[in-house]
Amino acid sequence: MLRFILVAIFLLLYFLLGIPVLGILWLIGKVNKRSADLAALRIVQWGFKVILKISGVEVTVIGEDRVPNEPVLYVGNHRSYFDILLTYSRCRDLTGFVAKKEMLNYPFLRTWMKRVYCLFLDRDNIREGLKTILTAIDQVKNGISVFIFPEGTRNKGEELSLLPFHAGSFKIAEKSGCPIVPVALNNTINIFEGHLPYIRKTHVVLEYCSPIYMNEMGKEMWIRHVLVPGLTDGKEDLKALRKKLDEWTNVSRVEILPYHTLGLFKWENLGLDYPLEGVCPPSAERVANAKRILEDCITMKK
Repeated sequence: MLRFILVAIFLLLYFLLGIPVLGILWLIGKVNKRSADLAALRIVQWGFKVILKISGVEVTVIGEDRVPNEPVLYVGNHRSYFDILLTYSRCRDLTGFVAKKEMLNYPFLRTWMKRVYCLFLDRDNIREGLKTILTAIDQVKNGISVFIFPEGTRNKGEELSLLPFHAGSFKIAEKSGCPIVPVALNNTINIFEGHLPYIRKTHVVLEYCSPIYMNEMGKEMWIRHVLVPGLTDGKEDLKALRKKLDEWTNVSRVEILPYHTLGLFKWENLGLDYPLEGVCPPSAERVANAKRILEDCITMKK
């Protein structure tokens, strides 16, 4: 119980002292945004390392040298709140986590999370979820790595079990062209969640696997782009996607799938709010424009 109390005291002091620090970072950002961003990253990493030290967590790290020196999509299993501390404290450069939107309910925490490029995913709203994925794609293109737990929540099952992955997570790599770095965390549940409210000294293993480059997998790829007005039909976005696809060598087909409302009645019958309410199918002109930009992109050698 002592470790839990010490961690709570440290967090209280961290957030209180962090108020003027955030102000200083804001001033630095007016002069040099990159320096302010890196300073925020290191300050958060220092705080996480202190908490891990207080908690008595011993870490064996495997394969950290496998992480390429470029923006990546980290994909990890999720067993504990401490997964975030363990992984974020080792990020070399700017990295934002994809977190559930409920984290916005915690004032000081959300301020720091936004400061280090974390994104907030609404798992119950398709439109907002798509916006979050698109924002993550833009972050990667701007040099900021993204870390996501594709299970969508903490897995409370057996140690080596996995919950089903949400396919949308991998759209970040598909659309940005960044490498995927799988991250395996072992035994983290025994730090805290396995025996609430006690924090116990625990040895964990953090392993970085070899990066996966989607264009080097050697498998034929069909690209199916869902065209949603106001979300995925922007001309510049389509051109950026085409530019990325042209860099790949395994695209055999590109299809444009216009958004439609044929399934709207299912939501109404279930008494559910339709998340894309008010969005109309794209016009024939918008579909034709997308086809002109994308559909002749065939890069796979026959």
